[in-house]
Amino acid sequence: MSKNPISKTTILKTIRTTQAIEGYQEANKEIRQKAKLLMEKYGIKVSAA
Repeated sequence: MSKNPISKTTILKTIRTTQAIEGYQEANKEIRQKAKLLMEKYGIKVSAA
């Protein structure tokens, strides 16, 4: 275990800042639906654990 644990809020702020610097944008609804269909078609399961 680390002596200096990082809080979830700090991680979220870091991710948002990094994505803003890199120009990341959320996928639109159509692209997310297409990705979902492809994942179901090929049996890809993603978990956010």
